[in-house]
Formats: sequence, structure tokens, C-alpha cells
Amino acid sequence: MTPRWTYIGRRGLPFALAVLLGGPAHAAAPPPADAPARPWIRRFRPQAHSLEPGAFVGTLFPSRNHELYQYDRKWQPYARVAPTFGLRLAYFPLRYLGAELEGALAPTTVASTRALLFAARGHLIAQLPLSSVVPFILIGGGLLGTRGDALGADLDLVSHFGGGLKIHVHRNVAIRLDLRGTVGSGHGTETRRVVYPELLLGVSVPLNLRGRDSDDDGLYDPGQRARPTDACPQQPGRLGDRGCPDRDDDRVPDPDDHCPAEPGQVDRRGCPSLRDSDADGVYDPGQVDIPPPGGDLCPALPGEPAHIGCPPPDSDNDGELDSDDRCPDKAEVWNGYQDDDGCPDEIPVDLAAIVGTLRGINFAFMSDRITAGSRPALDHAAAVMRTYPSIRIEVQGHTDSEGEAAVNEEVSRRRAESVRQYLIQAGVPAERLRAVGRGGAQPIADNNSARGKAKNRRIELVLVNDHATGAP
Repeated sequence: MTPRWTYIGRRGLPFALAVLLGGPAHAAAPPPADAPARPWIRRFRPQAHSLEPGAFVGTLFPSRNHELYQYDRKWQPYARVAPTFGLRLAYFPLRYLGAELEGALAPTTVASTRALLFAARGHLIAQLPLSSVVPFILIGGGLLGTRGDALGADLDLVSHFGGGLKIHVHRNVAIRLDLRGTVGSGHGTETRRVVYPELLLGVSVPLNLRGRDSDDDGLYDPGQRARPTDACPQQPGRLGDRGCPDRDDDRVPDPDDHCPAEPGQVDRRGCPSLRDSDADGVYDPGQVDIPPPGGDLCPALPGEPAHIGCPPPDSDNDGELDSDDRCPDKAEVWNGYQDDDGCPDEIPVDLAAIVGTLRGINFAFMSDRITAGSRPALDHAAAVMRTYPSIRIEVQGHTDSEGEAAVNEEVSRRRAESVRQYLIQAGVPAERLRAVGRGGAQPIADNNSARGKAKNRRIELVLVNDHATGAP
């Protein structure tokens, strides 16, 4: 726990005076409270408006030049040491300043004859109320008297001073040690004043007339008539927070704050706005007051509320969601044939026969005009394609390596487009076909021989794999 006096130092003299004068400290922000209770050294600090009755015992050392005797009696000294006991009552309107009345008796002897010294006195007490251990000083005056057979009866006006230490061992119990000096008249013409030293040990019972305020925040411990009541009697807080600390200063006291170390919103019980990292409408897990369906099971992956923030399941990981997959336990084979059912399949034999290099296709020299001898092969390919209306075909044109690459690529593109147009005229829907020119970039034979060059000058039909390349 951070000491309150560290905060007093930060806020300056006005705040320090307010605390010393016993005023409420809730006008300033309280220090953070990480422990449930304050340490003993600060737990029982003196409070303003307190009454302290008490009793004491001790030792009085009568002066050897005293003036306490009846003048028609022979002067004699008192015994050097006399036991003392008495009662006291103090009132502290301020934490650091109070007044006290005492009555004391000190039985003693004079030349083996019994005598009694007695005192009635009052004084002001100034104390330093920083902790449960309280140093103090006092000054005052009163009466000091005697009664006995040897010296008779006498009563003198005296003053006294002293200091000491109070140790608050409990809220209503303090041990007190006083060292006093009582100043009275001396005997004879040469001695004007004498001092009676006194050592006292006492017990006081502090009674807070305004009620207990254990954490000194201006609100009173529960179970008393004093108001307002402190909901956190061992942790300094503010009046608006019912005396409880608010470490993140979000106006939600720590006992009610579900995120006490992070500033938040009152309507969120002290927590910040809900986070949705993947923006799928399902909030990140581990937050307070998450609405249905609960915390996102896949916070880094956009999903759906129906699946608690995760994508719909795809049991066989083939890209087809189980809801649309006819074979959810078997992965689709992406080969361009029936790739939309989620089931593994093989390309039919007649379709496989037209895939790849389409043999028998020829063009006029350096032209995209299809020769008449190419029509049977193209008509057969169109018939097969019409049999399988779901397939898509990419018509690829290829050349050998002779000539410039840009020219070859353009020639191959025009030839592929010519084949595409022929198939469209043969009844294949245009949206199922696309044409590309590869030039001489993808040879299948050696371009150093005439036979190899002839193989490289070709038209290929390629099934379009929607999963890999997209639709044409």
C-alpha cells in the first residue's frame, strides 16, 4: 500500500492542513489500495473530536527544597521517592491539539511519619498524529498540596510541563508514558523555584465522539450511528464511491469494479467496451458481460454467431462447408470435374480423352485460320463438352521457338481464340471457355528438330480447377 503521506506531499500544504485538522480527505484522490487492511503503525492514528479517559501510576521525586508545609510547623524534607497514581480525562477537538485534566495522589513520608501529596492540574497537549505511535508535549498549571501530621496542610499554585509517547495498541486502548516536571515555590529566601520530576505510566481509552473512521477518509466504519457509512472501512476512498478505492479512477469503486485495474464504463461495471478483434459480431473471450452466444471461440478468425465466432465446419478440410458438402467425411478432388459437390471423383474417360493436346488441329502458315481437316477433332471435343455442362475449359495456344517471342505469343493467342469461337459456334456456352496464348514458353519437345517443333505447335484443352484458378 502506498503511504498516504506520500500523497500529502504531492498535493501540498493545503491538503496536509486539512488532514491534520481532522477534516475529510475525500476531496483529494485516495491512494491505491492493494491490501485489505492498513498496517498497524497507521491503523490507529488519533482522530479529531475524541475523548480519552485514563488512569496512571508512576513515581514522584519531591524536591529537597520544597515549600509544601504549614508555616507553624517545622520544615522537614519528604522522602526522596513517592509512588503516584491518578486519573485523567483529555479531549481533542483537533487531531493534533487537546486539553486534559488530571488528579493525582502520592503517599509519602516525612521523618517516618505518613504524609500525602496531591495534585489537581490541567494542561494543553500538542501531539503528532501521524501513526499509531504518537509523540506529544504538554504545558499547564494547577494545584499541588500536602496533608500530614508532620508538616500539616498546605496548597500551592504550580505550573508543569512535560512530554511523552502514546502507543495505540487497539482502537480503544493506548499505553502512555509521561516525563513531567512540576514547578513550585522553593524553601528559603535563596531558592525561588524548585522542580518535582515525575515519571508516569498510564492507560488511556480513546473514544471517538464522531465514530470510528479506520481508514481516515471521512466516512465512518459500519455498525455505528455515525453517517455516512464506509463500505470499505480499511481502504481509503471517496465519498462518491462509498468510501471505497477506485484505482482506475473510472467512478466505479473497486468492490463493484469487474476491471479494477483498467478504466471502464459505469454501465459496463467498470470494464471498457467489448472487443471484437475479428469483427465478426462475436466478442473476444475473457471479457465481462459478453452477450450470447458468449466469448468468441475463434477470436483471430472471422466466423458466425451460430458457430460462436468460428467459421462453419469443414470436416474434411476440402474448402466445402459441411452444410454444402455431399461427402463431408471425404475430401473433394479438385480436378475441374464436379468440383462443387465436395466429393472425390475421377475425370470420365471420354472427357479425359480431349483434355491435353488436342490432336489434329492445324492452322494456315503464320495464321489463326483453322484448316478444314481440323474440324472433326473440334466437333468431337464440342460434343464431349456439351455432355458435361458443368466443366470449364481453358483453350491454350502454343508455338515453337522460331521467331520473336512477342509475335509468337500473339499468334498463339489468336489461334486459341479461333478454337474458342469454333467451339462456341458448335454449341458450347461462351462463359465456359477462355482462350490464352503461351507462345513458345511451354515446350513439350525439343525445338532443335523439326519433329520437336511440330509437337510444340499445338492447341491444349485444360480443365479449369475452380479451387485453384477461379472461374473463366
